[in-house]
Amino acid sequence: MKPKIGILIPQLGITDRGAEITIYELAKCLHPEFDITIWVRFVLKPSQLIKDLALRGIHIRQIKCITGDNWFIQRIYKFNFFKNVLDKFHLTPFEIEMLGFSLICLPQLLSDKIDILFPANGFWGALICKFVRFTRSIPFIYASLGGIEPLIAKLKPDAYITTNPVIKRFLKTHFSDLKVTYISTGVDLNKFNPNGKVAQINLVHPIILTISALYPWKKVDLTIKAVGKLRKGSLLIIGNGPLKSNLIQAAQKYLGNGRFLFQSSAYSRLDQFYRAADVFTHSAPWEVGWGMVHLEALATNLPVVANKEENLVKLLKGIGITCDVSNIKKYAKALERALSSKRDFHRRLRMEKFSWSTISKQYKKCFYDLV
Repeated sequence: MKPKIGILIPQLGITDRGAEITIYELAKCLHPEFDITIWVRFVLKPSQLIKDLALRGIHIRQIKCITGDNWFIQRIYKFNFFKNVLDKFHLTPFEIEMLGFSLICLPQLLSDKIDILFPANGFWGALICKFVRFTRSIPFIYASLGGIEPLIAKLKPDAYITTNPVIKRFLKTHFSDLKVTYISTGVDLNKFNPNGKVAQINLVHPIILTISALYPWKKVDLTIKAVGKLRKGSLLIIGNGPLKSNLIQAAQKYLGNGRFLFQSSAYSRLDQFYRAADVFTHSAPWEVGWGMVHLEALATNLPVVANKEENLVKLLKGIGITCDVSNIKKYAKALERALSSKRDFHRRLRMEKFSWSTISKQYKKCFYDLV
């Protein structure tokens, strides 16, 4: 019999962030050897990702729970007193949704035949899985697909996977008894390649592409200012977030109408936008390591400009450009160099070791070790 894996990821099929896409790609690769059940939040119209997984024989359980955009939660959260209290106890609107979702999943987690639990919904999902481990002796794996999460490390998952070697060093220093494994994020080389359908973009070439959530720490404004220093080129920004209106104003100020476009895209169409671009860039000066977007751009054979961070320097050595993105002049010069560089097929060749088929083998080893 195949080992049974239970995955908790409420936003799969609702948002296309890194965690959701990682689970989607991993589930496809793991399914031939594992019996997978994925718990997701209920939606009236399942997304194409959910339909695709179901067609492959992966079990999808839809759970009805309170959502982070609930009017009552949002109203309470606007009062500073309640906000401070809720933040202290990890009960932001988003985390309330994660807690509610996890609690509603709990009866099934306590009764279903499961060999390994894999929560991908933060602290509350990991805490519920620790409770299930205590009551049923079912091991759980946690994958940190973002930053350092010491609260989850304190829960002592049976295996802690990080996509960042810096975070692995931190965890091994501060949680020496924790089993930590570094596994890079991956890329679908069949989907992200130079050949295929190209998105029709109403911008003048050369087009500089950035894909990012529009939050303060992503510093998309640095990219807007740097492109504004160039004598030619348009900026295509794909992403959503609370800073969108502010960033539109900044783009109008530094680029002017006709030189920028804000766009949303589902994961299913994202490859078309890479093919429409001439250069990819991602500022995010406070982030450590690479993300999916860097790998996807390189797999599509795009020149990449990124922050001069030690892991990105290693990734992009000989195939991309790094600079201090907080220095607008240096950032603009790096973009100019990228625009004049040739398409180099070595970028795509370098990505072969990051294919999901390769990366999933490392996850399989972690699962088999626990089974």
